[in-house]
Amino acid sequence: MASTVASLGAVCLTPPHWRGERRRSMPIKVIVDRSRAAHVLDTLMVAFRARTFPFTLKRALPPQIPENLPRGGFRDEIDHACYLFALCFYMRGGIQSDRAALALSRIYEGQPELFRPQTVTADMEPDIRALLARSGLNFNGGEISHFWVENFRRLKERWGSDPRTILQGVDTFEEACRRIQNTADNRKHGRGFLGFQEKMVSMLIYFLVEAGYGDPFTFPAPIDFHVLRVMVAHHVVCIIEGTPPSGRVNYFHKDVLRALRDLFSWYARTHNTDPVHLSEVVWGLSRSMCYQHPGNTTIYRGKRRGRKSDLVPLRVTWNEAQTLAYERSCLRCPVEPTCRFNIPAAPYYVRGELIIRGFREQPPQKRLF
Repeated sequence: MASTVASLGAVCLTPPHWRGERRRSMPIKVIVDRSRAAHVLDTLMVAFRARTFPFTLKRALPPQIPENLPRGGFRDEIDHACYLFALCFYMRGGIQSDRAALALSRIYEGQPELFRPQTVTADMEPDIRALLARSGLNFNGGEISHFWVENFRRLKERWGSDPRTILQGVDTFEEACRRIQNTADNRKHGRGFLGFQEKMVSMLIYFLVEAGYGDPFTFPAPIDFHVLRVMVAHHVVCIIEGTPPSGRVNYFHKDVLRALRDLFSWYARTHNTDPVHLSEVVWGLSRSMCYQHPGNTTIYRGKRRGRKSDLVPLRVTWNEAQTLAYERSCLRCPVEPTCRFNIPAAPYYVRGELIIRGFREQPPQKRLF
């Protein structure tokens, strides 16, 4: 395998903190096949720039499209930037991003002062939580209402109540992390925002730069479930050492995420690609297409019990409905030839896991012709 991977221009990453150390467990090694990644991303970028399938689908569009924003618009650019900052609270999984955008827009229409850090105070937290619940945003309501109050306080005290100033003078992802990420060092020096790790740093950069509130620079796509699904399904990234005895591979391991951030930064830099568009491309593909393959469908058996819910794969028989689902998704997908695995969304949204559910099959009718 090593020789095959090397011939494809792959990069083998052993985390620096494990080098030269003796440990009982085998260290994780992440293989990133840059040649395959370039082929997949090149193909998707061609379709994206030409606005052909699947980027004509509504589900492929980002959440901040005009129809999801407040009907009367924003009072000014600062209100818009604060809305995008608040939208980040809901970009960590567990809720559809466009649904969150619409709900926040309705809140802004009724109470725009909640998006102005100078008017948000600590005693408003219970009211914000109740408002989020009434607005259909009860997901992690307690945590997010606390984030809302505390992060808006930090915006007011450190950034003049204007998220646009966060990216002023920033030209590297590392510098953005020093300002935004919630790390121990940042907490010690009074920097960063609650709930913001590397993925959310990329998310905030994406929202602000896409809106024209920051100078473009190279940053990695937000590595979420959708990005991981595409990269794993196309065998761009794999773990060859460090798998636990249970055999359950943790694709959300920090070293896998780091390797993919490096990959997307490398691709944007070497292929002269706008990282804003690159972020939209892979996310949009997974969200609009991959769920339609019958092998990615999951049935909830019995009562839903949170992480203990009984998740059962749909039995794939290639009946007419399943075949039609394949034909309107995978059969039309520009990168279908290199997609290898079924990766369902339900285990992620229920248990926070990315699992491979076998090889991605094709209906026998397709193979016949």
